[in-house]
Amino acid sequence: GLEDLNLSMAITTDQHTKELFDLIGSKAQMKHIKLENFDLRPLDPLHLATTLCSLESVNLKHVKLSSLQEEKLFCALAGNKKIRKLSIKLSHEIKVDPITFSSGVNGLEEAHFGDYDESAIVSKLFDAMLLGTNIKKLTIGGNLEEINTETLITVINNLQEADLGDRLSPGTLQKLFLSMTEATNLKALSICGDFPMVDS
Repeated sequence: GLEDLNLSMAITTDQHTKELFDLIGSKAQMKHIKLENFDLRPLDPLHLATTLCSLESVNLKHVKLSSLQEEKLFCALAGNKKIRKLSIKLSHEIKVDPITFSSGVNGLEEAHFGDYDESAIVSKLFDAMLLGTNIKKLTIGGNLEEINTETLITVINNLQEADLGDRLSPGTLQKLFLSMTEATNLKALSICGDFPMVDS
């Protein structure tokens, strides 16, 4: 049966979107889904969350969700044992409560997000990860300088792979690289951007 579904549709009707999620929910063998350029707001929030959390990996790129849909999704993630990977780049900033967001994301093995400026969400996530997390691979942008430096460094070094965007200061980078010479679980680290040289 169908296990992987990859759809990019800039224009679709509300009815087609509902029928698509009815189909996904009825296919017990489906494991992976990637949706791009979809407006998912016509869907019932609980039905959307339940359907997505029945999969192993979900990739949502440039999708539209309501605030209630976001809340239901991250609440469902918090108690879910099946979904291992979530990649979500919304057409707007995530508006869900930071604690709900962090508790939902923390149970994943892979979490990939866009470049968010909502520092409260990012800070809560790193605080939660510091206490213990299943996340092995993390992609997250935004202003990571808002996070306590020691928390940031400890969390990053506990990951296997990290992609941190382009907004870390030279001073934070220096501390991160120094810590990695002592102990780290990292196998891959990506930091993009034009940085001044870090003093040795």
